[in-house]
Amino acid sequence: MAQPGLAVVVLGPGQVDARLWHNSGGHVPHRFVWRSPDGIQISVTEIELRFFHLTNEQRRLGRLDLLVEAETLTTAARRHSQDMLRRRFFAHVNPDRQTPGDRINAVLRWTARDTAENLWMRSGTLTAASLPGVASAAIAQWMASKEHRANLMNRRYTHLGIGIAMVATEIRVTQLFARFGR
Repeated sequence: MAQPGLAVVVLGPGQVDARLWHNSGGHVPHRFVWRSPDGIQISVTEIELRFFHLTNEQRRLGRLDLLVEAETLTTAARRHSQDMLRRRFFAHVNPDRQTPGDRINAVLRWTARDTAENLWMRSGTLTAASLPGVASAAIAQWMASKEHRANLMNRRYTHLGIGIAMVATEIRVTQLFARFGR
């Protein structure tokens, strides 16, 4: 049951809810639920939170300041992950030639100083049993990549947004980093 004031979107196997992309009006619901092919409802929001906590755990281990969640970055990240599934691409620059900075500035309605993006994808059947390990696997792969690790461990970034989109056999994850404030 959803908390009052929170929208819940339940996606069936193989579905991407186009309303999230077309009718969000700049606001994406706070809580997503996805129905796996084995019929189990899974909180996508909880998986996003796991990514957030694991990212900050890596920063803590590196003795860096922890990142603050930014709803605007999460909105942009979710939209990009959904767009990658909907239009079947996997890239930092979308088919309309929008960059991560363009997408971030569009939701902020001002220009962020420093920004970066990490992307991750997995293909294959997604089940309720396989999802708990998704965040750990993605973070481990990012930490093993010089460029992705540099984004994740960059001292300049103060805020983070994570957006996940899934269908029965695909998952896309977007991590957006930005520096807000001084």
